[in-house]
Amino acid sequence: MTEIPGRASNIARSRKGNLGDSCAKGDGTAPVTTFSLPIPPSLNNCFPTNTRTGRRFKSAEYKRWEEHAGFLLQNVKAIGGGPYALCIVLPEKMRGDISNRIKAVEDLLVAHGITSDDSKCWDVRAMRGITQVPGWCEVTVGLV
Repeated sequence: MTEIPGRASNIARSRKGNLGDSCAKGDGTAPVTTFSLPIPPSLNNCFPTNTRTGRRFKSAEYKRWEEHAGFLLQNVKAIGGGPYALCIVLPEKMRGDISNRIKAVEDLLVAHGITSDDSKCWDVRAMRGITQVPGWCEVTVGLV
């Protein structure tokens, strides 16, 4: 297996070493793409509960993020329908739990046809990068 080409593996470095080596891998022939998105809202803020009905709904913040991030995905090509790996690099100084950002990105990729189904994600990584631009995350996705 060879490393997915792209900046995610180059910028995902911590003070303790290179975390990029653990980022998504591919065999060198499978489709892979890397792109930047605004940081998704925390999953805790994506689906509040209606106190009257007890039903969950998409928050306004999540809808705005989906619309903005979806617009940025217009030129991103689909990777195909097989098993895939996903790597998300977030800014080092971002507040909050990085694992709460994964589901929003997975759902966005499915909604825009980049991946066929988030159940096909065989490897998912979220990490902080010391050189990542504040307010943005870098996403690398490729078939495994």
